[in-house]
Amino acid sequence: MEVPSGGKIAFYEPSGDCFQRFDYSKDEKVKEFTCAAFNATGETCVVGNFDRFYVYNFNTKRPQWDEITCKKIENYYSVTACAWRQDGSKICIGSLCGSVDIFEVCLKKCRYKGKFEFTYVSLSQVLVSRIENGQRIVLKSQ
Repeated sequence: MEVPSGGKIAFYEPSGDCFQRFDYSKDEKVKEFTCAAFNATGETCVVGNFDRFYVYNFNTKRPQWDEITCKKIENYYSVTACAWRQDGSKICIGSLCGSVDIFEVCLKKCRYKGKFEFTYVSLSQVLVSRIENGQRIVLKSQ
C-alpha cells in the first residue's frame, strides 16, 4: 500500500503492480494522508488523515478493497500513528497534539448462553471470551 501526496491511496499486488486506487483529491475536506496500518490478517487497513481516519476492508468475493467508514474527530488534527492489537480487536490512533485513543473494532458481537462472547473481528477471525473469567481464544479460518 502507498499513501502518496495529493489525496490518493493505492493498494498494490505482491508483485508490485497497482491493484486499486482511491482518489480523494477533489474533496476539499481531505488533507494529506499521514500513516497506515494493516491488521494481523491483512484484511483491514486504517489510514490516517487530518481530523479523521479511513477504514478499508478487502472483499474476497469481488476481489477489491472497500472503504468501510471514515471516522471524523473534530480538532484531532493530523493522525500521526496507528497500530493494531495483535488479535485485531482494537486499533490505537495517535494525534499530532499527543492524544492516544483506542477504538474497538468488530463486525459483530454476540453472547452464547450467557457464558461466552463472540467478537467477529474480520471475515476470517473470531475472538471467543469466557464471560466469567475473561479467558480468550482466537479462532482463525484458512
